[in-house]
Amino acid sequence: MSFDYEEWAEVYRQQQRSRVNGQRADLEHFMQAEVQADRLTGDPDWDIFLQLLQAGIEKMSKLAADLRDRLCDPEVVNQDELMHLKLRLSAAEAQVAAWDAAIQLPKDIKTSGEQAKSLLDRLE
Repeated sequence: MSFDYEEWAEVYRQQQRSRVNGQRADLEHFMQAEVQADRLTGDPDWDIFLQLLQAGIEKMSKLAADLRDRLCDPEVVNQDELMHLKLRLSAAEAQVAAWDAAIQLPKDIKTSGEQAKSLLDRLE
């Protein structure tokens, strides 16, 4: 059995559509993440960025909790597996901390910029 170009192109398009639909579900989940009100900037572009970071934090926090549970499981006795779990947990917690710091940056930049502007206005 051989494919001609049209059959191959149709199979390829179907594969691409299924990939896009899978990514769409992830993106919709990211867009639904709620950012704490005090961290929102009021700028729609920054707020979308913050939603993406918040979704990543939620996902990584769940992974860290799952790893912590697995690490505390008394049935896990293999030293290599325990070390692997510890490393993954450490990486997950570090990622959450980094994204948490990144979420605060836009608000800090905006606040610092406004403070600097008001200081310059007072100096003039």
